[in-house]
Amino acid sequence: MPVLAAGRQKSVLVIGAGMSGLAAARTLKDAGWDVLVLEARNRIGGRIDTDRSLGEVLERGANWIHGVNGNPLMKLARQAGADPVETDYDELLAFGPDGALLPDAVPEKAEARYETLLDRIDARLDKDEDRPLLTALLSEMPRFLDDPLLCALGADTEADTGGRLEDLSAYYFDEDDAFDGPDAILEGGYDRICGLLARDLTIRLNETVRTIQHGSGHAVVETDAGKYQADHVICTVPLGVLKAGAIRFDPPLPARQAKAIDRIGFGHMAKLALTFDTPVWPGDPHFFLNADATRGRWPSIFNLRAVTGQDSLMLICSGDAALKADGMSDAVIIADAMATLRRLFGSALPAPAGVMRSAWSKDAFARGVYSFAAVGSTPSDFDALAQPSGPALRLAGEHTTARYRGTVHGAYLSGLQAADGLLK
Repeated sequence: MPVLAAGRQKSVLVIGAGMSGLAAARTLKDAGWDVLVLEARNRIGGRIDTDRSLGEVLERGANWIHGVNGNPLMKLARQAGADPVETDYDELLAFGPDGALLPDAVPEKAEARYETLLDRIDARLDKDEDRPLLTALLSEMPRFLDDPLLCALGADTEADTGGRLEDLSAYYFDEDDAFDGPDAILEGGYDRICGLLARDLTIRLNETVRTIQHGSGHAVVETDAGKYQADHVICTVPLGVLKAGAIRFDPPLPARQAKAIDRIGFGHMAKLALTFDTPVWPGDPHFFLNADATRGRWPSIFNLRAVTGQDSLMLICSGDAALKADGMSDAVIIADAMATLRRLFGSALPAPAGVMRSAWSKDAFARGVYSFAAVGSTPSDFDALAQPSGPALRLAGEHTTARYRGTVHGAYLSGLQAADGLLK
């Protein structure tokens, strides 16, 4: 069994080579610790998964830096040569259920109505009376689900938070923090940040952790390939993996953390990128809003042509629609997307030259996309997961920060926090 400098309290096994794991490992390595990263996948990055197979930079996973002002990822992106490019959600065209282009005033009025509904809920709801966000919306507007445009805006909330309107806490769903400024994508690829952080780290790929023993003054981690021993473990696997019980902790995680894992929600999102030889859609808007008659069917379409010059469209859906999309065959999901796009942009839209899709719900090492405040959870549940699980074990990841949950910068900062806890 390989032993990392055990006994001098300066060795650590980091489970997971996603953003939080790489941030923790980088910090401790630079501080002179003996660090080994164990990663179940055949690549680093976790839910950051940049795809270049079609000759373009497309993100199967995390896509945006949310809020560029003061965001620590911006410095890393520039150091890595990832080239941040800002996107503007106001640069948008909206289409009705019949595929007709809507005058700008129509989605603007709908957004104002939706924000008013949320403001009313916020003003009237007490945390002791928490309920699903959809229930609260229906109490304010009983015919909410009959309005395709409002449903499309609700889908934006689902995509932003990660949870279905049926599951989101009406009180806590937006009780997090954000960096100011517009969002940005990385023209050079999000994975460049991962590569920057991973330089000279020792990372063992294709090693799935099965058991973490951490109760005897040191830690022993058993994978499907062997055992490793160190003074400490930082476990950064996604919340979906923790919920599934895929890793056995010996002793078990503290009750407060086990309850938090059960209460916090973990959401779903599907992304389908289509590249075209001949683009025939409007080139200027950054986004298209699809108020489809079927709730959740590809409500958000990202126009890469307007931002990066790539002749690609990225269709995004969340919640139940994402699970449905993940279950489709390639042929069926492409046909469904093309039917949507041709309804919006006309039958002249040719067949795609290339296709990239995600299926995070079917990924055994993720089992979803990111955490959200579900009914029954509170911010203290997220923060409880950031506390030491024992003398030799800490958790990290976007699900361990109430302030920045569900974001890459939240994952990064959680990794720094876990490393700092060991350094102190």
